[in-house]
Amino acid sequence: MKVQKGDYFIAQEGKKEFLARALDTSSGDVEAVLEDKVHIPGMRVTLTVPVSALILNLGQTPHRGKVYGIDLHNLFYVKKIHPSFGTINFFYKPKKDVVKDLWAAMDKVVTTLKKLGLTFLLDDIVWEVMPPNGDKYAGMFLRSKNPKIMDRIQIRPEIMPATEYVYVLLHELGHCLHSNYATGKKLNAQWIRLFNTSIRVATVKKEVSATLLDGLMAQEDVPSDFKGLLGEDEALAFKWIIHNISAVHAVTIKELDTLFEADMKDDIRRMWPLRTLPRKELAPIISEYSTKNYRELLAECFAYMLTGKKLPEPVVKLMERTISYSKANREKSSDSE
Repeated sequence: MKVQKGDYFIAQEGKKEFLARALDTSSGDVEAVLEDKVHIPGMRVTLTVPVSALILNLGQTPHRGKVYGIDLHNLFYVKKIHPSFGTINFFYKPKKDVVKDLWAAMDKVVTTLKKLGLTFLLDDIVWEVMPPNGDKYAGMFLRSKNPKIMDRIQIRPEIMPATEYVYVLLHELGHCLHSNYATGKKLNAQWIRLFNTSIRVATVKKEVSATLLDGLMAQEDVPSDFKGLLGEDEALAFKWIIHNISAVHAVTIKELDTLFEADMKDDIRRMWPLRTLPRKELAPIISEYSTKNYRELLAECFAYMLTGKKLPEPVVKLMERTISYSKANREKSSDSE
């Protein structure tokens, strides 16, 4: 098999396949660099691959997909340097406008961080700009479990408008602040307490559950269609009953539909919870996303505060205490180095 400089290829070592890119082929063997973590300082691995180990030459622009169990969706493409953020690793060829807007957003973030003395958040971060592969999240903070390897922040600029870039960058940096500097137990307990106020525990009374079961059995629509006939409160109760059936019996609403259509309604009756059920209601303090967990609440508050969005006064004070604690923690760790 022929491999040229710059080609991606799959080779085998023992029973394991790996993806690499050719650097030099003049010696007969292939001098290459492993694609995995190639952009992370200290993680770049070069190796000599004998021709006999080559399985497949993917060329210099592989199709985005999977082959031999190896994911080719996110191949490292190029590094670009931002004056303050440092190296920005792109995993696809970005549009010029995307880079321009992203650089402008980064400039705004730097200005904001400088005012608060928080530019240290930009230290020791590996920035990854990912292609729009249908992923759900516009940004993601990836904490490193190895102290010798830097944390990573991924952003997907092309799945959001450029007006959201600053917010997303600050949200992910809020996770960085929390994970690395806002580590005090009492401080985190205050955030957990705040988060708990965004979740209200309510109940579905057994009488309501029994009424819904009778109503379901008395008509002809399958369970998934029956919900659309209910009022807002009844529909929410119905949702939590179905959730309970799924959790306890591992039966989905579509499978309940199948039982209903097959006139096996007694099976549905046996699974139906005729008791009071707990359910939770969301009462967002900041945004619906902030009700996911207390870490997301903190990151949302950080991004909201630094972008000038209005926050309740108690939240502002807690965020200010968190920033002060983080700065002091940073100075303390710097003095001990």
